[in-house]
Amino acid sequence: MTFTEAALEVLQRMGREMHAREIAEKAVEWDLLSHVGKTPVQTMSARISAVVAKGPGKGPFVRVRP
Repeated sequence: MTFTEAALEVLQRMGREMHAREIAEKAVEWDLLSHVGKTPVQTMSARISAVVAKGPGKGPFVRVRP
């Protein structure tokens, strides 16, 4: 799974808003990522931020607070 797909899966399973760090930790714990790398938390944060930056309604993620 890609980081974006894994983030969606984690959020659906957990059913609540989560910080990128929590999402990355669960994705690694549940073996959802096809490639983890050295810094999965930073990568997850970057992928989610890139989707959010596209604007409201243009992706599956929204920023709920700073």
